[in-house]
This record gives sequence, structure tokens and C-alpha cells, in this order.
Amino acid sequence: MAQHGNSSMIYKCPLCDRNTASLEKHHLVPKLKGGKDTLEICNLCHDQIHMIFTNNELRDDFHSLELLLQAKQLQSWLKFIRKKPGNYNIRFKQSNRTKRKK
Repeated sequence: MAQHGNSSMIYKCPLCDRNTASLEKHHLVPKLKGGKDTLEICNLCHDQIHMIFTNNELRDDFHSLELLLQAKQLQSWLKFIRKKPGNYNIRFKQSNRTKRKK
């Protein structure tokens, strides 16, 4: 959902519920696994999802907004990021588990 203000748009991430300057398309089922449907989320949530879950896990277990919101693996992230402003930035380091398993 977007709001207009002083010629800039503000978007609300459906995962973290923060207002941000932009959203990214997240393939609910990864493109490598044949996915076409997308969900627009903030870049930090998008990065975090791909740091935590393998493509197979996303395809098999977390292929909807509702499933992502319920994922135990995301709860501490969501609790953390919801307290941060929309312009907050963080650097991610990919886990070895998700690097090996696509």
C-alpha cells in the first residue's frame, strides 16, 4: 500500500509493517523452482528471508505471506525490525546452510 507525500511515495511492508521508501518483489516460490507469484516486501525482510531459508524450504513450506508471518525462524527478526524506522539499514551475512542448499 502506498501513500503520497511531498512527491515521494511511502510503502508499507506486509511482513514487518514498517513504512519504507521502496518495496522489492519476492517470489513466493523461487524462480529457480518455477515460481511466478510475487509479494512486494521491504529489502531488509527480503534479504532476511533469503538468509534464513533455502529455495527448497521457500517452495515447500513458506510460499505465502501467511506462512512467512507464522514462520518460527522469522519471529525474532520481525520483533527486532518492527522497532526500527523505515530508513534503517543493516548488513547481512549469508549462513553457510543457505549457501550450500539452493
